[in-house]
Amino acid sequence: LFGRGRTDEAIQIYQHLTQLEPSNVAAYNDLGAAYQFAGNFGEAAAAYREVVSHQPNELAYSNIGINYYLLGRYKDAEVMTRQAIKISPEDHTLWCNLGDVLTQLPDQQEHARDAYRQARKLAEQALEVNPKNGPVLAFRAYYCARLDDVDCANTSLKQALQLSESNVYTHYLAALTYLILRNHQQAATHMEGAIQLGFPTVLFNADPLLAP
Repeated sequence: LFGRGRTDEAIQIYQHLTQLEPSNVAAYNDLGAAYQFAGNFGEAAAAYREVVSHQPNELAYSNIGINYYLLGRYKDAEVMTRQAIKISPEDHTLWCNLGDVLTQLPDQQEHARDAYRQARKLAEQALEVNPKNGPVLAFRAYYCARLDDVDCANTSLKQALQLSESNVYTHYLAALTYLILRNHQQAATHMEGAIQLGFPTVLFNADPLLAP
């Protein structure tokens, strides 16, 4: 439901399910996602904390961290993201999240770059297994942009868009990558593409990278 824009209805349903079954981890996961898509990041984090209380896992810790990040609670986001990485250190997207968080913290820029370097390394290992994975290529483009490797960013993004032009997260990552590369026209094009494919506008609006 929330994936089709019916977030209020989804929230009511998942709230009811959690009331009926207070240990229903799947319902809390869905409730967190619905709140996040609605832009209610505090309630989303609370729902994901319920997941952690019943079934600690890297995705739940990561989701708490993402919502803290969108709330501007960067130190709390760092703690949660590092907890996720402890559980799943080979997941390049978790290192990406850590880089994004550290970018927002004072005197942490080099540590942020270290996180993006690790994310890039892990993404490239994944691409050795499947070089035609469009979303992973889009992630690599983002990491390369964060590391000031413009040629890698542009080449990876071109490949990603050729392979997965209908993937919402490819367009989302393309928008962020082009913003970093200061290509605002292409960033706007892919932001619109992601929104047309279902990416919530509220998440773009909350992203610190898009802050004035």
